[in-house]
Amino acid sequence: MAYLAGVVDDRGNSLADHILDVDEGGAAAGAMPMPVGAAAAAKANALRLKRRKTLFQKEYKHISDPSVRTHLFNNHYNDGPACHAYIATVSQKPIGRLELRILDKKFDDVSIRDDIGVKEGTIKHLVRFLQAMNARRPAADRKTAD
Repeated sequence: MAYLAGVVDDRGNSLADHILDVDEGGAAAGAMPMPVGAAAAAKANALRLKRRKTLFQKEYKHISDPSVRTHLFNNHYNDGPACHAYIATVSQKPIGRLELRILDKKFDDVSIRDDIGVKEGTIKHLVRFLQAMNARRPAADRKTAD
């Protein structure tokens, strides 16, 4: 997503903005409205269509699974946001009980000496390390202060 934020058209809209639907003409809250006037609106629509197609092309070229590529080509051709949503859906693997137990063990076995090291800001680094580990867990199974 960070890379896509840097792919910007001449009106200042990025491909990341297009995914989030906050680009010019998008439906999300905070999106720039379409310009008034036939010529300006036509240009804005053409650029939005170009963003849609460019996003599809950039997402599609990084997929190596033939079945996913076939699905994208047949169902989401030149529809960048739909392509992105589908890739996000199929690439998310649910974490099972065994994997959750392994994550619990790794979390419980964190050691300042072995994982962080004793240096200035050790506690701050430990907190960040634990927060990063916790962020990898499913939202419903994250560790809390309780």
